[in-house]
Amino acid sequence: MSCCLRRCSWFAVPGIALFVASGCGSGNPDTAAVHGKVTYDGKPVPGGGLTFIPVADAGASESPGKPASAVIQSDGTYTLATYGDDDGAVIGKHKVAFQPPPPPGAVAAPEEDDPDADHAAPPKPSEFAGMTPKEAEVEVKAGDNEINIELKK
Repeated sequence: MSCCLRRCSWFAVPGIALFVASGCGSGNPDTAAVHGKVTYDGKPVPGGGLTFIPVADAGASESPGKPASAVIQSDGTYTLATYGDDDGAVIGKHKVAFQPPPPPGAVAAPEEDDPDADHAAPPKPSEFAGMTPKEAEVEVKAGDNEINIELKK
């Protein structure tokens, strides 16, 4: 290998490593950390899920990005993830969707053709079924976002 090629390759290696480490070329929109608490009537909602669905700007030709989701913890807190663990949501406006927790005592439905299955009456629905966020749309900004979600009937 010539002296020039050897010298050029030493300069190229750090540049390639920097390019790969920076995440360039991933094609994913920028995300920002999002966490908060889900409440109803001032009390934490003990379970369920949230989905933040990016809203495209008027006239935008590209998708604004992938929706973010979170499992609501027993104390009502949540942390969103989109492309990786706790990476937040795509920066911009989002519609918020709430999925209620299963009702207490809910179990998977038995197979129809299982003669030994318990075919008891289904449990009553979750007390949070049918609830929606008071604010249907929120904005995620660069940096750390604390977005508390209050539910309404």
